[in-house]
Amino acid sequence: MPDTEYNVEIVRAHIHVMLLQGLLKQVAIGEQRQAYTLDWAGYDYLESQ
Repeated sequence: MPDTEYNVEIVRAHIHVMLLQGLLKQVAIGEQRQAYTLDWAGYDYLESQ
């Protein structure tokens, strides 16, 4: 597995927090496939991290 710039566990934790706070919305993009939409408050959250 190649080295990544980001820690996967930290990214998943941020996604979870952002979903709970309504900063991200899950969108179905296909059968059993999910994507996320990010609103402006979500950008502010990410910039502050």
